Amino acid sequence: FYPVTAVGTQAFFKNQGITSVIMPYGIQTIEKYAFNQCKNLVKVVFPDTLQEIESNAFAYCEALQNFELPQSLLSLRTWSFMNCNSLTSVMIPSKVEYVTAAFANCSSLRTVSFQARETAEPLDISSAFEGCSALQSVTLPEGMTIISDSAFRRCESLTSINLPETVTAIESDAFAYCSRFVTFTVPENVTTIEDGAFDECSILEV
Repeated sequence: FYPVTAVGTQAFFKNQGITSVIMPYGIQTIEKYAFNQCKNLVKVVFPDTLQEIESNAFAYCEALQNFELPQSLLSLRTWSFMNCNSLTSVMIPSKVEYVTAAFANCSSLRTVSFQARETAEPLDISSAFEGCSALQSVTLPEGMTIISDSAFRRCESLTSINLPETVTAIESDAFAYCSRFVTFTVPENVTTIEDGAFDECSILEV
């Protein structure tokens, strides 16, 4: 008997018959493209042992509805939930270190919140919510130090955001093309705002 610890690469790629998945305790990794383009997948229940969701694992699962990410999770890799257009909210657990482009172009995503950090490791949200055109509410965790490049690029419904006082840098394109961004307060500890961080934020007042 060998315990199952991963859902393999392309395991259910483009499977149109799957509507619900409940993963067993012991699964640690959901590998690349595992459920990519499962267009009728509505429900996923993740186990409390899951540590990583690899790139494109659930990309283009357009019917996938809101789910709970487990406290064991450490990383959400590139495009892991890209174009999951039925998602409306997501909570990022406290140990996660990478959310790189994970939710890009999720067109119905309105609310994003991060739990308080349990690790001193930097949180990388590069392009994490790029193109989430419905995003209106973002709660970032105290202890966060960097707003990564393109993190909220083209979030066209975002009008404001409160950054933690611990933030020291806002990287390039972080809020570029947030065309409804109205007000923004720079935390006192910010020492670096890179070129293009607020490009095309035409009505922004700082």
